[in-house]
Amino acid sequence: MRTSYRGALNVILVLAGALALWWLLAATVLRPLGSIPTPGDIVSRIASDGLNFYWVNLKVTAMEAGQGYLLGVGLAIAVSIVALLFPRLRGIVMQFAVITYSLPIIAVGPVIYLMVGAPSSGDPSATAVLLSALAIFFTTVVGTLLGLDAADQRSLDLVDVYGGTRITRLMKVQLIAAVPSILTALKVAAPLSVLGAILGEYVGGVDRGLGPALLNAQQTGDVSRTWALALAAAVLAGGWFAVMALLSTVIPRLGWGSAEIATTAPVRQTRSPLSVAIDVVGSLTIIGAVWTFGLRLFGISPFVGRTPAEVLSYLADNSDSPDGQNHFVALLPDLGRTLMDTGMGFLLGLAAAIVVASVFLVFPTFERALMPMALFFQSVPLVAIAPVLIIIFGRGQFTVAMMGAIIVFFPALVNIGSALKNVPPALIDLVRTYGSGRATELVKVRIPACLPAIFAAIRIAVPGALSGALLAEWLATGQGIGSTVITAVGRADTDMVWASVTVVTVTALILYGLAALLENVARKRWGT
Repeated sequence: MRTSYRGALNVILVLAGALALWWLLAATVLRPLGSIPTPGDIVSRIASDGLNFYWVNLKVTAMEAGQGYLLGVGLAIAVSIVALLFPRLRGIVMQFAVITYSLPIIAVGPVIYLMVGAPSSGDPSATAVLLSALAIFFTTVVGTLLGLDAADQRSLDLVDVYGGTRITRLMKVQLIAAVPSILTALKVAAPLSVLGAILGEYVGGVDRGLGPALLNAQQTGDVSRTWALALAAAVLAGGWFAVMALLSTVIPRLGWGSAEIATTAPVRQTRSPLSVAIDVVGSLTIIGAVWTFGLRLFGISPFVGRTPAEVLSYLADNSDSPDGQNHFVALLPDLGRTLMDTGMGFLLGLAAAIVVASVFLVFPTFERALMPMALFFQSVPLVAIAPVLIIIFGRGQFTVAMMGAIIVFFPALVNIGSALKNVPPALIDLVRTYGSGRATELVKVRIPACLPAIFAAIRIAVPGALSGALLAEWLATGQGIGSTVITAVGRADTDMVWASVTVVTVTALILYGLAALLENVARKRWGT
């Protein structure tokens, strides 16, 4: 009991210290910037506006995020099970998931709005719901498949010996073993769903919600209200995350998730280049068919929508180029800039996640105290954080890296942190028997045992870093594909919008494939 009191006291002291540091810097060094209020300023603004103002807007966003959460999680778990039962579909499922994660919201948001239309008065925005679902679909698929793959092979062999079917293996072993990983994915999805809903509100035709309120506060230069609304978004995301974290503690105690799991995922058989090529061609064919059918199903005007054939024709066209370059070649310099920005955000965010997850493991007090801050930065839209980062750090590459790292950091932190804690106790007891300290335990046992989760975090981080780079280029630097897309949207250059989105999506698929290749190589080397 005394230990728990001491732990709670340490958490309070760390939070109080962080709050005091914020207050001191905002009142002194950062005061000339005019963009970082003190905690007292924020509380005063909330009192001035009245709690009802924040409750009305928060309620709308919570409803949209909740619907998007249920839709995205439900679809993600369903397609993950299909990919497990029918392995030939796994590549297609993963590539489709990567596409949903890497589509530039600044371009796809208006397109979705045109397809679903404006909501009726008082109804949630369908655009916000769909973007919320898109924001969590990929991370939930990765987490679910990671858990399903972690089922102990001996248990699966036992089911096979007794004549069990694939469904039996799924229900009796794989789903049970996947519970911890699925719950981790649900925790990651909670703040992402709020973020997706807020971004969807920006283009979703609603006049209530945290998104419109944030946009209005920014346009009027109301700094204290912007931060107060950002705090409301963080409270919503943090509360949701806390509920899922509680479930991830309670559910295993009820007997779920207690099946034997592998300490490392099995090394999959090497596939021939021809097999990989067939999967890629099949995926692109299906995506193209869905794309074309979707335009017809929703009755999208040819002025707004473009078919795959029209996009490819535009990329190959050089009729309006004075130097004979086609549009694809003309996009390559911007694509190169975006790839460089992506790499910086990816490395910074992933490295920070690994370091912080390790620190949280060794010093649990810091996790309980600092995780709310990580949630805050995860749940506040980059369009709200970007002006502060630009004022403090300028419009250079460090700001771009920071914005990409913010998107990468939290999902990677949760996945890696959860894996570091869920190492089989027998391995920990073994190294402790030999007198090893926490640092040796971390390096020798926990990190090698959670390699699958680290690589899952890498696969999540790659398209996330790309999305962060696109947003940073739009909001900060004015360079790269992100700037090209938003400029084309402003000019109503529909051909360039669709071409840019297509190039970015294919690039995301290639980057994800390289990450998966790296994972296969590493598992061959250390997976056994």
